[in-house]
Amino acid sequence: WMKQSSVAPLAAVGLFLLLRDWRLAVRWGLAAVGSIIVPFVILNALTEGGLYAHLFAFNLFERSVPRFTQRLDMLWSYHAPLVVGGAVSLAVAIVWSIVKRRSPALSLLYLLVSIPVTALAILHPTGNYNHLLNILAPLCLSVGVTLGWAWGRLEGARARSQWAWASLAVGVLLLVGVQLVLTYSKPVWTWYTPLALPLDERGDRMVKLSELVKQTPGDLLSENSWLLLKNGKRVLYDDPVAMSALANAGAWDQSVLLQDLNRRKFPMILLEYDLTNDTYNPRWSEQALRAIQSNYTLTSRDLLFVYTPRPPATTPETSARCAVENGPTLEGYTFRAATANRGDTLLLSLYWRGAGRQASDLKYFVRLADASGTPKWQADLHPGEWAGKPQQGAVHDDIPIPIPNDLPYGHYQLLFGVYSVGSGGQIAPVGMSCAGGLSPNQDRARKLTDIEVVER
Repeated sequence: WMKQSSVAPLAAVGLFLLLRDWRLAVRWGLAAVGSIIVPFVILNALTEGGLYAHLFAFNLFERSVPRFTQRLDMLWSYHAPLVVGGAVSLAVAIVWSIVKRRSPALSLLYLLVSIPVTALAILHPTGNYNHLLNILAPLCLSVGVTLGWAWGRLEGARARSQWAWASLAVGVLLLVGVQLVLTYSKPVWTWYTPLALPLDERGDRMVKLSELVKQTPGDLLSENSWLLLKNGKRVLYDDPVAMSALANAGAWDQSVLLQDLNRRKFPMILLEYDLTNDTYNPRWSEQALRAIQSNYTLTSRDLLFVYTPRPPATTPETSARCAVENGPTLEGYTFRAATANRGDTLLLSLYWRGAGRQASDLKYFVRLADASGTPKWQADLHPGEWAGKPQQGAVHDDIPIPIPNDLPYGHYQLLFGVYSVGSGGQIAPVGMSCAGGLSPNQDRARKLTDIEVVER
């Protein structure tokens, strides 16, 4: 949408020429088509429609009247003298053109064309303060041209009026004074509150955020790609606004993004805005916004808003009801990753009831095995050991399962079993009766789920 600030003067010049010499206007139009439309058609064909989708998918957003009024208020709050001056300039130029029967000045046409262009831009829900540039440039030009015209009229008058000079000078000084008051009482950076910080402090905080990114293992999701690239992280997703627009247009399949969010792939998400209570945000599709809110929680407000995965629920998502002989009962488990990537850490939560009553020689294993049953990773623990303090009630072990960077792509299974360790170190499987449908294999291990490790 910022590109409209370039298209508006192009259209204004076309109208300016059309009112003076239609042949020249036709040549101008052909030159514009040749320099804009023809390259666009060629590039769009080469990208198989991708260029059109990237530039115009944003039009599929519904217009936002509240955002429109907010930006009009910002325009008036910060630039009231310029708006007033522009309105006066517009009136003077129109009257002058009618009285003198002359074609409108180029500055007038530029301002007239920019008004609807600006209205379209600030009606868009993804627009911000910068999009007021569409109207600020022609306002500055019109006011400057009008002041120059007034100055020339006074200089050309035979009887120079001190009152006319004084009125012009006082008017200019008054506008400048009001603008100075607005500038220093409402500095532009308040638009970006609560992120308004002096540059030195911003730099210090950005260094701390960079160090946090560096120390956090695995892939991260960040709207600030510099933080990822600086610290050797992959940029899996870039430009949420474009992603949202393309997903809503059906031009981009966001299913992998939704899977990543729902399985809490990212140990940390860094966003430009607080999404905690948003019911709509143009930077994220409705599905992505719900996935972020359901699976991540805001833990830090700084230059960026830092989100981390929500802790596992106190109840399992999948029921198991496995009663261990002379031991506790596995009520169920929570595991969200049907697919995984190399370098991921997958979280498995096992929910126990009665953990702490079992004999000290009772242990369980969680094993990541390939399709042939060959173990690729395994953890051996006492029930409730990773729950912190074992207790008589329900507890859950939260077990991180690493996916090595050299693990071959393919299908794997997550196995679970219970065993006892004798005084001489002998290992003996321990039986379980499961009402939740977990059937034992040859060594009495139970398959919790299948995982496919896929290339990113």
